[in-house]
Amino acid sequence: MKSLLITIKIWFNKTARSPLVIVGLFFVSFFDSIFSPIPPDPLLLISVAVNKKKWLRLTASVFVGSILGAIVAYVLGRAFYDTFGVWMIDTYSLQEEFAKVQISFQENTFLAVLVAAVTPIPYKLFTLTAGFTNASIFQFILASVIGRGSRYFLLGYITSIFGDAFYKKMNKKVERTFWALFAIVFIASIVYAIWHFVK
Repeated sequence: MKSLLITIKIWFNKTARSPLVIVGLFFVSFFDSIFSPIPPDPLLLISVAVNKKKWLRLTASVFVGSILGAIVAYVLGRAFYDTFGVWMIDTYSLQEEFAKVQISFQENTFLAVLVAAVTPIPYKLFTLTAGFTNASIFQFILASVIGRGSRYFLLGYITSIFGDAFYKKMNKKVERTFWALFAIVFIASIVYAIWHFVK
């Protein structure tokens, strides 16, 4: 097991320093704005921690990917809600959240998107709903740029300053982290299986 963890650690360090990491961050962020359950934040944090001098380029990659993905999601929500939109909402069981988001858009489109862009609220739900409700594309993009920009560039900047301490702790606790992730995936699989069976 130790040899496996060492291999994973070496692979991770090499990957995080690869020039392709910028491309990888772009696509993770792009699909996160549309349907992916994988957020780019932890990947950005780790990448900047081992590439402090490239923090601005890494963060910009995540930012641009997120905004372009949001625009694509807006178009999908506006043109293909009956197919793609319904599929995404059913896949992630977001019916109740979707109803709340619709009300938020009716009250204040700009504020609704801004809050979703900054906080851990599922941003993809808001990008899709913005298109479905025919929300102002100008307000949508402006709120997304301000919210996503402040979120990612602040995270990237702070990590570039305190990244060394984080990276050292991450390397020391790689085994503990591995087992924690394994336990989370295992428990989540059991819960999903039980829920699916009961349903």
